[in-house]
Amino acid sequence: ILAITIGAAFALVSLYNRLKRGNRQGGELLYLAIFSVIIGLWKLSDTRFSPLMFPRNPLLLSYISLAMLMLAPVPLMLFVRSCSRGTSYRMLDGACLASVASGAALIILQTANIMDFRESLPVTHVIIVLTGVSITVNEIREWKRGKRTSQSRTMAVGFLLCTVGALLDLFLYYERGNSAGVLYTLTAFLVCIVLTGAESNRELNYRAHVDMHTGLYNKSSCNEQFSGNEAVQEPTAVFMFDLNGLKQVNDTMGHDAGDTLIFQFADILRKNLPARTFVGRYGGDEFIAILRPADDEAIRKALEDVAGAVERYNRGDVQVPISYAVGSAMSTDYPGEPMRTLLEKADTDMYGDKRLKHASQENI
Repeated sequence: ILAITIGAAFALVSLYNRLKRGNRQGGELLYLAIFSVIIGLWKLSDTRFSPLMFPRNPLLLSYISLAMLMLAPVPLMLFVRSCSRGTSYRMLDGACLASVASGAALIILQTANIMDFRESLPVTHVIIVLTGVSITVNEIREWKRGKRTSQSRTMAVGFLLCTVGALLDLFLYYERGNSAGVLYTLTAFLVCIVLTGAESNRELNYRAHVDMHTGLYNKSSCNEQFSGNEAVQEPTAVFMFDLNGLKQVNDTMGHDAGDTLIFQFADILRKNLPARTFVGRYGGDEFIAILRPADDEAIRKALEDVAGAVERYNRGDVQVPISYAVGSAMSTDYPGEPMRTLLEKADTDMYGDKRLKHASQENI
């Protein structure tokens, strides 16, 4: 019942992220929810009191128990697949197909009275072992590729817990002849599901608000900063940055060079603006920064720090030097105005700076 409840909760969170936030990348959390529900249904139909609850359908309970046990690896492996950053999933896909095909075959054999549940246990154990091997191989490949995210580390810890739980139950089975209903394995599964699900939801929220290429806040998060119509109360500075010549770089040197230019400039903004500054990628080559609290001295220093960092970068051995335009607006210069007005003023100021730099290059 606890496993089913946890699965239902994760399913609701996944649907909320998809419907309310418009995030279409939350499938991994739904896979984990399905896995949790299947584990709960398997154990519920496999308990000793279940025939007392459904005395007229004991055979149906055995079919449900077998089907859930054989199907459980599928959403688990799909979850691992969706969390992976690699491109080759042949072993995971093969194990998924084997689970589905074996489950269907075993149910048909049981329905036809050709094989009973105990005779099918070796096949079930093989599928479980195949699942464990497939996930292990996939995680090793991910680590070798350098894809060591917090999500992958949480998955590794959870998988280790499940392995320890399974070994304990196996030891009890051979030592006492009773594994107490695979209690340790199920407990480890529940802990793993909760930990991994919480981390997946955190990762989902991160991707919903962060530009994955630069690590800065994305346009959606930027728009949230300017959505209100109330007047700005705290002294606030808004900066608008725009890279010069990005289209020319993309056309002449390729999009990889353009992507590198965007990433390097984003990194300069993140490292050289004050730590309390909101920094986001507003468009392809446009970036915004919001500094609170701020004054004229804070604006001057922020612009000098960014300019100095760009100058140092350009003096290095770089493929494409960084050129940018910047505009700023201070809330104290526009009393009673909302954040959207500061953005528009900073944007106008930035285009003025861009025209000046373009004119100076033409004169040269």
